[in-house]
Amino acid sequence: MKKLNSYLLTLLAAVVILVSFTSCDKDEAGVYNPGKKISKIYFKDDGAQEYISESWTWDGNTLKSITYYDQGDSIGADNFEYTDGVLTKITDNYNFYSVFTITDKKYAKIEYYSNQTQNNQNILLSDIVFQYNTDDKVSQLTITTYTVTKELLSLMNRTLSGRILPASVATQMMKNVQNNAVNNSKATINTSFVYDGDNISSMSVGSYLTTYASYDDKLNPYYFFFPFSTLKETTNNFVYQKNNPGSMTTTVSSADVTTNFTYTYDGDYPTSIISNTSLGLVSLTTTTRIVYED
Repeated sequence: MKKLNSYLLTLLAAVVILVSFTSCDKDEAGVYNPGKKISKIYFKDDGAQEYISESWTWDGNTLKSITYYDQGDSIGADNFEYTDGVLTKITDNYNFYSVFTITDKKYAKIEYYSNQTQNNQNILLSDIVFQYNTDDKVSQLTITTYTVTKELLSLMNRTLSGRILPASVATQMMKNVQNNAVNNSKATINTSFVYDGDNISSMSVGSYLTTYASYDDKLNPYYFFFPFSTLKETTNNFVYQKNNPGSMTTTVSSADVTTNFTYTYDGDYPTSIISNTSLGLVSLTTTTRIVYED
């Protein structure tokens, strides 16, 4: 559980969004050119009220910002900046920001900074270093968290809902995050990917392994769109999957956490995703509804 908490801490502490998408000929880091433009995303727990969770703003074919909500209340927004049509910087409304290093049309590194300064320099909170396989697919992410600020803890407290993990695990995770903030300790986690064609067959995070199965033949709207933010609860499960998985299983403390997905489609893209997650006798069903621009 200690390693899992460190992994989740790293994901939550790196408040960055890496955006890339398939272009006509070749994937190019920082270029987001989806076949359908997401307008709004809604979320609901089983038997509960549906709330808006995201609102996307576009300028023509360029994604300008994403506003995030918790039970219908706005909790923040990420604003995207481009140079010659390529993403170079993201700033949230708390003035935390990330900068992108791109080499040969591939991400080399992302650095995420606090809005505070130390010795007249902004404080580096986290960075991500990319490695690639012979097919130019991302094979490993090395994610290092250097510090956790009070502002970041506030964001986590408001956005961490324990929807996937049991409430007791989510509570313990936040305690570890707070301890990390007090100790100002450095944490490094490696995330590795194994592919089956254009989809991921497995993803390892430290000593934890997640496997994916039963992909459909439809298009995943998040393919090469890489959310990595405390404002957005999704981590990196579906980033490099061209199609939509039918199930995923992760081993947590010798127990299997399994999620089965059911989709409703409009053409080649899903408009509704029902997720049923189970851990022992505990299960949770959620529904994500995606609305696209006309």
